Amino acid sequence: MKLIMVGDVMNPGPTALEVQQVNCFYNYTAGLEVGDVDLIKTAVRLLRSGVARAVCFSDLKSFYLDTNGDIQLEWIQPKGRQWDSSWMVQFSDDLPRPIAEELLFCLELSFHEQRIEGAESRQIPPHLRAVLPPVVLERGDFTLPVYPWLKVYSDGILNVSFQLDTTWDSLNEADFISDVVNLFYRYFDQIWMQANVQRLDANHILPEAFAGDLSIAGQAAAGRKHRRLLKDLHRASRVVLDRSLGKDGRNFEVGGDSWTLHQIAGSEGDSDWEANIDLCRSIYLGAVTSLIVPSAGKKAERFRRVQLWQGHPSISLMRFTAQPDTTDGLVERFSPTISPVLMRSSSIEQPPDLPPDLRLFEDYCLHGNQALLLWT
Repeated sequence: MKLIMVGDVMNPGPTALEVQQVNCFYNYTAGLEVGDVDLIKTAVRLLRSGVARAVCFSDLKSFYLDTNGDIQLEWIQPKGRQWDSSWMVQFSDDLPRPIAEELLFCLELSFHEQRIEGAESRQIPPHLRAVLPPVVLERGDFTLPVYPWLKVYSDGILNVSFQLDTTWDSLNEADFISDVVNLFYRYFDQIWMQANVQRLDANHILPEAFAGDLSIAGQAAAGRKHRRLLKDLHRASRVVLDRSLGKDGRNFEVGGDSWTLHQIAGSEGDSDWEANIDLCRSIYLGAVTSLIVPSAGKKAERFRRVQLWQGHPSISLMRFTAQPDTTDGLVERFSPTISPVLMRSSSIEQPPDLPPDLRLFEDYCLHGNQALLLWT
């Protein structure tokens, strides 16, 4: 028989985490070979290629495609002071609604950046932001739409973030960690993305593809047979690409818009391919890199080498079962169950205490370590 003290009733033990809504950003940062990017020309190429419908610059001017496919300028002039809780924005009457929704998200990010950084934000290199075409991940009986975002700095640093915003009736902690927090470790049955993004990436990487596979100790083989074999491999890859992307795509309703997406070229019927979000990162980086234009006076040669850093995933627990009203209640009741989320592992028998709350207010918590930023 187990004795239960009155204090145990007054102070219940930790509550199991059952997630109902989450917002996640899987972030990647890359450094390009060039240190001076022409943001205007790059923005035009992003629009002309169909990779973006609107581009918002750090000075809050925007290029977008109108219904005729022409590039237009929207000068955004928000009204509000630095420490106001919000801005008021008036868009032009002829700005298409889908474009306005994309720009609103960019403006939210700019609002928080300028509010936090103040005048120092002007020392940050100029940059642009753009919404990229969505990705749809499928495994078994569920489908996950993922929203990629792009940020390019004029000094050759860029960020690609994949946003997942979804809900469940109830998702237990172990499955949440495995399927959401560690999404980039998961394999999927099918991955769907825009054909144009795949073509841009293929055109970017194919000229140097297979060279490493045919080298020994980093030294490329030479000779006529080697060149012929490389040419045959490139030709075969192009045939696979054209055959896959030449098929009819599949229509998806993502974010209120209709998108025609294709499976990743060559993946049809292959259960052993690397079907994960890291491959999506590689394809999007290749496509974007192919469109970036060095500033005037620099040789406009193709540059392919990218130095990549994977940033901290940012996980926001929006709703979960028995969610407390205060941060103190959250830490008291959910600390032992949220700590494994921060550690990215549900198999820890004695998870450590949550690190100190980085936000010293009562409305929500922010905890961070080297693996994850966790908002609750």
